[in-house]
Order: sequence, then C-alpha cells, then structure tokens
Amino acid sequence: MKIRNYILPIVLLFSSCQKEEKIPDSLFELLSEDLTGVSFRNDLAYSEKINPYTFRNFYNGAGVALGDINNDGLLDILFAGNQTSNRLYLNQGNLKFKDITQSAGLESTGYWSTGVSMADVNGDGLLDIYVSKSGPKGGEKRHNELFINQGDLTFSERSKEYGLAEEKLSQHAVFLDFDKDGDLDLYLLANSGRSVGIFDLREGQRETRDPDGGNKLFRNDSTIFTDVSESAGIYGSAIGYGLGVTVADLNQDTWPDLYVSNDFFERDYLYLNNQDGTFSEVLPETLNEISMGSMGADIADLDNDTRPDIFVTEMLPADMARVKTKTPFEEWDKYQASVKAGYHHQFTRNTLQRNLGFKPGTKEPVFTEMSRQTGMDATDWSWGALIFDADNDGWKDVFVANGIVKDLTDFDFVDFYVNNQKKVDGYRADSILLTKMIDAFPSIPQQNYWFKNLGNWQFENQAATQGLDQLTFSTGSAYGDLDNDGDLDLVVNNLNERAFIYKNTSRENGSGNYLQVDLGDAFGAQVTCFADSNTFYQEFQPVKGYMSSVDPRLHFGLGKITQLDSVKIQWPNGKTSLLKNIAVNQILNPDQVDAILLEENFTTPNTLLSLSDKEIPFTHYESDFVDFDRDRLRFWMITNEGPKPAKADVNQDGLEDLFIPGAKGQSSSLLIQENGGKFRNSQAALFQKDSLAEDVIAYFFDANGDNAPDVLVGSGSVEYGANSPLYQDRLYLNDGKGNFVKSDQIFSSLPTSFILSTDLDQDGDEDLIIGSRSIPFAYGIPTGIQVWENDGKGNFLNISSKFGEAIQSLGMLTSGAIADLDEDGKQELIVAGEWMSIRIFTLSKDEIIEKTSEFGFTETRGLWNCLLVEDINGDGKPDILAGNWGLNSRLKSSEKSKLRMVINDFDQNGTLDDILVSYDGTSSIPWVLKTSLVKQIPSLRKQLLTYSSYQNKSLEELFPESVMSKSLLLQADLLETSLWINEGNGKLSKSPLPNEIQASPIFAIYALPSESGAATLLFGGNQSRIKPELGGQMGSYGWVLKPSQKNQWKSLLPEQSGLFVPGEIRGILSIKIEKEPHIITLRNNEKPLVFKIQ
Repeated sequence: MKIRNYILPIVLLFSSCQKEEKIPDSLFELLSEDLTGVSFRNDLAYSEKINPYTFRNFYNGAGVALGDINNDGLLDILFAGNQTSNRLYLNQGNLKFKDITQSAGLESTGYWSTGVSMADVNGDGLLDIYVSKSGPKGGEKRHNELFINQGDLTFSERSKEYGLAEEKLSQHAVFLDFDKDGDLDLYLLANSGRSVGIFDLREGQRETRDPDGGNKLFRNDSTIFTDVSESAGIYGSAIGYGLGVTVADLNQDTWPDLYVSNDFFERDYLYLNNQDGTFSEVLPETLNEISMGSMGADIADLDNDTRPDIFVTEMLPADMARVKTKTPFEEWDKYQASVKAGYHHQFTRNTLQRNLGFKPGTKEPVFTEMSRQTGMDATDWSWGALIFDADNDGWKDVFVANGIVKDLTDFDFVDFYVNNQKKVDGYRADSILLTKMIDAFPSIPQQNYWFKNLGNWQFENQAATQGLDQLTFSTGSAYGDLDNDGDLDLVVNNLNERAFIYKNTSRENGSGNYLQVDLGDAFGAQVTCFADSNTFYQEFQPVKGYMSSVDPRLHFGLGKITQLDSVKIQWPNGKTSLLKNIAVNQILNPDQVDAILLEENFTTPNTLLSLSDKEIPFTHYESDFVDFDRDRLRFWMITNEGPKPAKADVNQDGLEDLFIPGAKGQSSSLLIQENGGKFRNSQAALFQKDSLAEDVIAYFFDANGDNAPDVLVGSGSVEYGANSPLYQDRLYLNDGKGNFVKSDQIFSSLPTSFILSTDLDQDGDEDLIIGSRSIPFAYGIPTGIQVWENDGKGNFLNISSKFGEAIQSLGMLTSGAIADLDEDGKQELIVAGEWMSIRIFTLSKDEIIEKTSEFGFTETRGLWNCLLVEDINGDGKPDILAGNWGLNSRLKSSEKSKLRMVINDFDQNGTLDDILVSYDGTSSIPWVLKTSLVKQIPSLRKQLLTYSSYQNKSLEELFPESVMSKSLLLQADLLETSLWINEGNGKLSKSPLPNEIQASPIFAIYALPSESGAATLLFGGNQSRIKPELGGQMGSYGWVLKPSQKNQWKSLLPEQSGLFVPGEIRGILSIKIEKEPHIITLRNNEKPLVFKIQ
C-alpha cells in the first residue's frame, strides 16, 4: 500500500513563531478582518415586499463551505450570502485570505443563496461547488448553480447541463454515493412556498408530492443527474419544511443513510438505505422523541463506541425569562392530535439521540433521546450544529450557532398588534404595515454555545470562557484546519455582522495530539483508530452542519496518545485497509490500491434474556382521563401508574399463575397457566363487575389461613371524586382450587399505591399495610399508610389510629417494602413517594417508630416511583434501590436552585393551586407560563398585564407574605434513581449507578440472582403523560445492570442483554413457564412482553 505521510511543514512552525505573541488562554481566538482579509458580511434589510412575513425563511441565514479548490494543501472559504453576493476566499497561508469571487466567476449579487456544498462532482480531482438558491423568484440565475472547477481558480456554471438547475426554495444539498457506484449523487432539501398554517395537521399529506417544491434525490448517471425521488422512497411533500439534512451510516452496514430535520409541524425523516437504490423511512419506529421545529443537525460518535449519534437543534432558550416571553408550546390536546395524525412525538427542545446499537437479534438501530440529561437541550434559536474534537482531547465536542435577528414570537408584541387594530389599519393604509411591525420586535443577539465533552455523556457549555463570548446572530458554520497546525479552526457566517474566523489554539497550548486522514473523494469511507482499549471513529461525509461543508480531511483528537496501534479504513467499494503502528501528529493520505475484501463475520452475542414466543393474553388499555383538565398547573399525570402484577400458584398444580390489574373501564385478569406454557383467562365475569375501578396493583397472600393464595386488588389513580367507593380495594378469597369469590370486606376509599403484608401483631396471620397515593382534587396534600389487622379468617379492621396521626400524613406514597435493615430482629417499613424523603419506620405490635434520621435518609426528598429492598450485593444484608424521576428532564434540583411545589388556594376559590417553582434561597420562580397561570388564578391578570412583567416574577412578589406563609412547600433534593448499600449496624451508604439508568423515570426494578452473589438488576420505566413544555420522558427500553466490581454495576446495551421493551414499563416479575425461568414486563397501555432467562 502507498501511504504518503505529510508531517507538518517546519516552515509553518517558523512562520507562526516569528512574533513572540502571547498564546491566548482561551481555546478559540477571534481573528480580526485586518489579519485575515475576510470582510464578508451577510447583511439583511427588510421591506414591505420582502420580509419575514412574505418570505418565511428571511432570517434563516446562509452557509459556509471549506475546501481546497486549488489542491495547494490549504483550505479555502466560500460564504453564501442572502442579499449580498457569495464570496470565495483563497487561503494564502498563515490565516490570510484573498477575495477571488469576481475572477472565479462566482458573483451572485441579486440572488438569495442559502446552502453551499463542495465536492468533486465530475471526478477530475478538483472540488466543485453547488449553491442552493431561495428567496424571491425571477432572474436569469435564480436556479441552483453547479460550478465546475476549471483548475485555474475559475469555475464554469453547468447546473442545467447536469440536470441540477432547480428553481425552488432550496435550503441545502448534500452529496453522497447512495448506490455505491463510485460517483456522487445528490439529495436536495427544498421547501414549499405555501403558507404553513393551511395544512392543519391533516393525515396523509406526507405521501403527496409537491410539484412546486419538496425534497429530491438525484442519481448521478455519469453526465446528468436523474430525479429518482419517488422510486427511491423519498418524501417530497409540501409539508416537509426541511432545514437540515445529514448523511451517515446509522445501522453499521457501510451504506449511507439520511436524516432530514423538518421545521414546523412535520416530523423529521430517518431514511435507512436498502442497498438496492431505495430507502425505508423508519423514524417512528426508531426514535421515541424528536425536536418540534428541527433546524440544523450533525451526526458523529460522541462516546467513542464507534456508533454515530444524532444531534438536532431547535429553539428552546436556556433562560427562563426568554422561555416565558418568546417560546410557544403545544397544549396537551393539540399534542395528542398531532401524534394521532402521524406527526410523532415532537417537543420544543434540541434532541440528542444516543445510538444504543441494535435491537436484539436484528440489524435495526436503537436510539435513546438524552439531550436534557446532558444539558444540551436548550440553546435558544439555534441553527448550525457541529460535532468535532475542538481541544484534541479525544472526545468530540458540540458547537451550536444561534440567534434570530428579530424575536418574531415575542408574545407581548404579537398581542400588541392583535389588540391595536386601528394602528394596524393605519400602517396598512400607508403601505408600511409589515416594516413597522418588524421594526418594533426586539432584536437581542445571542452567544453561541460550545459544549466540552467531559466523557461519560457529561457536557459543559464553556463558550464564555473559551473565546466564544461574542453576541451575534449566527447561522451557518464549519470547522477546518485553516492553518494546518493540527487543530480545527472555526468559521461562522453571521447575519448583520462580519463573518467570524476563530483560530484554534489547542496545539499552541499543547492540549493534545491528533491524526488527520485525507480520503480524497471517497464519500462514505469509515475510519477507526485503535490505541490500547480506545477507539476513535469517523465517517467521511463533509457536507454537513447547517447549509455548510466542513474540512474534507477527517480530524482525530487523540489526547495524550503518542502512537496508534492501527487505523482501519473501510472504503465505499467494500474493501478494507489496515494500517499499523501509526505515528500521531501527521496527515495520512492513503489510497485504495492494496485494500482487501474482508469477510463479514456477524455473530449474535449471547444474551441474558431472549424474547419469548410465549404470549400473555392481556393488553392493558389506559383510560383517556386527562389530569390536566382538572389540575391545570400540574405538569405530569399520575393516572397511568399501573399495572403492577402479582404471581402465585392459585390452583396448586405446580404452575405459576398471574393476576394483572386493569385500568378504568377494563376488568382485571386472573390468568391460569396451563401445560404447554399457555395462559387462560379465568373468572372474567367476576372481575368484570368492578371494571370501572382503576386497578393499579395486585397482591397475593393468605388472607384466611387456609394456605391458599388469596388476592387483594388495589384501586388507585385520582379519576373519581374524593371518597368514591371505586377507590376501595377488593379482596378475593381462593377456595384452594383457583376459584375466587369476592369478600364482603370493605377497605378505605383512598386511592392505593402499594400493598404489603406482615404478621404485625405476631398472632400467626398476615396483617396489611396499605399505602395511599394521593387525595383526589388535592394533589400534593400528604396522605399516608393504613394498618389493617387480620382476625385470622380474612376479616380486617383498620387500626391505623392506634399508631397516631403521623403515619396518615407521610406524603404522596408510591411504593413500600418491609425488611430488617439493622438486623436487630425487628422489621422496618420503608416507604417512598412524590415530593418526599424515603422514610423508614421500625414496626412493632404496638407502635410504629420513625427512624428516617437514624438511617440517614432525611435529605432524600425526591419524586420516587418505586422501591426494591433486597440483598443486592450478596452480603446477606438488605439494601435499598429506589426508582426516581431521573435526570433526563428540564427539571433540575441543586444546592443553588431547589425544585419545589408550592400549594395553596391562592385566590380563595375553593380549589388548590399547585405551582412548580425553582427556589434559589430567596425567590420562588414559577415554571408555569403566564397564560396557564392567569387562567387558573384570574385575580393575577391585573398584576400581569404583559408577558415581560411576568418573566422574572417570583411567587413572593405575586402573593403577599400572609398568603405565602400558609402555603404547603414540597421539595425535591434528589432526582436520580439511587442505590444505598447496607454496611451493617443500620448504616447505609449511597453507591453510584450507571448514568443510563437516569435517562427516564424508573417505575419497576427487579433483582435476578447471579453466580457472583451480587444480583443482576433489571430496570423499567418511562412516562409519556407529561405536558409538552417539559416533554415526555421515554429514554429507556428497559436496562439490565450486570455486577462488575464490588458494589458496582455495568449497564448492558439491548443487543448485549436481550432486553428491549418499547413503551412504559410498570411492572417486572420472574415466572416459571413450562418450568423454565422467564421475565415478564408489564406495560401501561400495551401488552406484556415475555423474555426467557438464558
């Protein structure tokens, strides 16, 4: 194999050291126009004829492309302009550039350019340029233009000859070799010219092609490009307002796939390449949650596992004041209608889709959305997204360009014009309506974001300290090594401001080594670098970001690594090159001459679990009750927390049977296991009689001492009024043969969350401890436990008052467990719930004594969903594992800002108001938006005449101290699912869990014994019924944690564990089917899934 290694020329090092300049402390240094010679500005001026109202993409900006147009080893720069001409700058070395636009033949004054792409279209070894056009129609050069490089710093426009002279509202075009025939094809992103509002979320629009717009796929047929969009399965409808398109191999089959980010109400598209000239659009089956108004995107491997991850930008501000004054969110009913109409689960935020590999036993990719967990969900009105290793530490960082010149969604200004029709009529009469309106809208430049990758999916925005603190309106951006010094510089195209060129100072500051790989025109080639246990992966797709093209040389930051063990290159033709013992800090320029074909050796890994063909004849159907219709200020529902099943051999035939609770309007089911592993529904008519109740939990125990398992069915939720008999739990007594009769026992009319049994009075029978979930119409008001004494015959007496009022006012309970935590022979009751600490009580016949403080759990207030209290680490002592809200949410709680719920009848109308706030020690800033707040508390309307008057308002300012002092304050200190290891003598210490567990709320935990003694842990959860303002939390498909070291566990990917459960898990249990161990996962509003334990 021929490899040409280009070590950095010594002359460049000398030239950079001629002046002893102080090396900046920051990573990026903004260079002056005088130094670079780059004077480009993308200035915009609106008029009555052309403005954001007549042209929706007016402020969308333009891109920038980097490429070596004359093969001198230096990257040149092309800026696209909207109302100004595109500009081509020739790199003359040492970060100095010369404007050669006119002589190169690229002048474009009078035409609205958007995206710019560089690629060798005709295969002559020279970079060509494709410019997308938009804006007003008309003019000889209004169509997209293809500039063929003539090799003498001039270009010839040949778009019509090549069949690419599209005259649409084009946004960007990406080159790719989608059919692997050795030439470059093109995907064109183009918008419809029609108004957004006319579509009204109708079904079936996606499949109808737009003759005046729409995206297109062009196949390169040597001398002309052929539109193959329809036959290839590419959508090209009028509703696809695409702003970004990114190419990457998302399913690791070496074929290029596509991700299209769509603005407005249409969902994004994810196209998987079928390897036969067609694509399958699979986003709904592949991504649980996506951005609503998707903008730019980039795809790259963020965690060095060789799997590409997807980052998409949106418009959610990080500043709550801007959220409250400028950010519209969908109402719950509108969101549900959108989902039903096929527009998927879209939310106003950036999204980061972590690649989890494959669904077990398949080659279908799996992603989980975790932008909120990483802190990258809110970057304001964001356009460009770029993933690259800026500081050469071996971890790819994320740059986001953002800012909108006019805050056109500012609620106060929108209201002003809606409510001042006379002024509007006057402006219209004078033909100055639109310009006057736009003049008045605020214009607030924003700082761009640079998220440093700290590893393990931890990111920190360091833009302000790393030289990126300028306030701008940035759109297109690109990275590249402009001065060939071994780090990636940054170029940003701004609106109404000069373009920025940032010099990267990583090499000067000695922050890390690197390797660059120049693959020529081998689009789609994949490179993996190996050094000990480290892997670094990239794919060659240089047309990316937002309307831009980046450095065509792949750049690997390597940190302190001084030599690579090997570099593997997978070429688009299916051959592979393997280079060994590669020195760092150089440019590799490999060719394909000696590449070889390697046999694909795909082996299915041995997994702990495998999906079984055994079926449970039950599907859970959650009721359509909407908590928000009753409690407007709440952000999430609590009426979808079942089913939590139970198992027992009810007919004593040696086979385990199931009882699964049904939701409101659905009867619970007793499922008897028969030979052959099938289950039959038993006594359906009996349980149908109580189908109006929302059953959430079932509990088998021997109620009447006949050694046959009876079942207590717990009814929960808050769908009925207070004290409704439909909340009463029901006891069914077993005759020992699996035949049940309903007992006459009457239980409390409080909604149930958990059921436990123990012989509390030590008389030989099982007494009951029942936890209450919430008080209907009084969310937040604490409730507690009930203690029911058994007379031995299955009759129960409520003796709760015997133990004092304290146990009846503990919190909104969700889970409970009983164990002897301190090994003193006395049992402890452990309870958890929303907005409360995990509380611990020692049980005895005559008293229940709280020991929360003694066990060290006072400061554990959280939004707890479930408990598992078992010996998890195999030392014989019970540990505590508690499922919480998780960290993948906009809601956070820290020492500086505590998450609180403030409850009061603030307007004295007889209805409790629950206001979610962030409390900084002095002020309680509400999360609820003004519109919802004044609708719930109309008396505030006079105080809050404008949105800006509310943006920073605290509850302490809205309500007098006399009112606030009477409020119930609930607080959450911890939001992460947590493990406490029992060290003996009543001491429990918190032990870390893998961060994957924090990607969603956890509602179910199960421990499987393992050979090491420590248990293998199964987690399940998710919550979809959350207002769009916060967004759903569907970041889990179930997780398996395998013991790794003492008191430590390692998460297994779905393809490693075999566990893959879409939806919302509410219960996990093990059961023997045909005498073989299985796991059953119970899902809300879905059928159960059964897994065989291997």
